[in-house]
Amino acid sequence: MSNLSLEETATMAYRNDDFLQMNLLTIGNLFNSYFNNSPFYDPTCLNEQVNRYEKFTDIFDENGITYRLTYVQIQEPNFLKTLDPANPPKELILETEQEIYAPEKANYPITTGLCVISKYRTRLQDHGEPIKELLAQYYMIDATIYQAPDLYSLVTSNFRTAIFNLREAIRDADSAYKWTPEMRYQKANVNIPTKPPFLFGAYEMENIIAEHSIEKDLQKYFIGQVIAQLPQ
Repeated sequence: MSNLSLEETATMAYRNDDFLQMNLLTIGNLFNSYFNNSPFYDPTCLNEQVNRYEKFTDIFDENGITYRLTYVQIQEPNFLKTLDPANPPKELILETEQEIYAPEKANYPITTGLCVISKYRTRLQDHGEPIKELLAQYYMIDATIYQAPDLYSLVTSNFRTAIFNLREAIRDADSAYKWTPEMRYQKANVNIPTKPPFLFGAYEMENIIAEHSIEKDLQKYFIGQVIAQLPQ
């Protein structure tokens, strides 16, 4: 537990191997046994009231800060799997509060897979629905938790990364390949008999794109979440 600012925790990661060796990390114990010991956890949050005083009211509709599990992408739990080899384990994606916090989901293991934790501040009004402000988001991959960048950091970082990768790719291609209208791109050592020509085609590009699919899914999710909080 800590009172560190979002700027201070931006480059941190949390993983508790001692806990994972002795316990199964599940949807039900994430906040009271695991995340609450991370540097991202604010001990003044309303979740702490649940942990300490076993308060079971809907804290999401009270004044204060709350942490919520808002996205879960895991393999089908063992106790739900069939023994039929023709039906391999399915990928489960839970995206709504009703799905994630259904009582039967409390024992779903999340030691592996992808989870997103959202930090909110709720303000009650005299009339109308409570105002919920998204303060931060954290993603957990295979039980290691990281702080997600905000929209500005995400966009600027992506832009800088894209420009750098494009520049490096152009340099590499210029030195490693040669191009002719007849043969398209080929390795520069194409004239060496022991090394056959290499055509840089669509198949290789598909492999490169596939390697970054998880990163792109995360970026798309976080950008969508942040944009949804902007004034209409």
